[in-house]
Amino acid sequence: MVGIVRPIRHNDVTERARTEMYVPHAQWPVAGGGVRRAMTFVVRGGRDTETMASALRGVIRAMDPSLPISDVQTLQAVAGRARARPRLSAMMVGVFAVIALAVATTGLYGVIALLVSRRRQEIGVRIALGAQTGTILAMVLRKGIWLATIGTVIGVAGSFWVTRLLQGMLYGVTTLDPVTYVVVPLILLGVATLACLVPARSAAALDPLVALREE
Repeated sequence: MVGIVRPIRHNDVTERARTEMYVPHAQWPVAGGGVRRAMTFVVRGGRDTETMASALRGVIRAMDPSLPISDVQTLQAVAGRARARPRLSAMMVGVFAVIALAVATTGLYGVIALLVSRRRQEIGVRIALGAQTGTILAMVLRKGIWLATIGTVIGVAGSFWVTRLLQGMLYGVTTLDPVTYVVVPLILLGVATLACLVPARSAAALDPLVALREE
């Protein structure tokens, strides 16, 4: 029997799919001129795993009692082992990404809070001259979002290069996945806006009399 199949990942889920050739077991020699001593059977069934495994053992022993049977497992277990390393890598990258996001958010909050503290008298003058709360709020948020946008653009540009190094760790996602490059910057900008909101609200609620008396 001769057939054509799609390229497959033979050894690992993260490897590049390649062409594959299937030959009869008896025609595949190994060193020493013999044939492979191990075979793998895949059986589809709807019954309980243990019950089906016992039935299969009985059928094989009825055909040849000398045939050893070992390593009986479900396809879900095999697939789970194959995805264990990519899943662990993704989990570690996710943990470090969350830590990096927390550090960046804290840093941005600190920078905006410092800018607000240094411009307290200026903000007090603006409020004394009639600046509305929304105007002050927008002014501070605009500064923070502008800094976050610059950092996001630099990060996205750098990710085009970094993803080439991580290509072997990606499974089911391309290095130039458009969804990732759209969703992640939006999340970063959203978190940055929240980080800037606290010092912005503090600036908008500033008492101009107190601010003008500060040295």
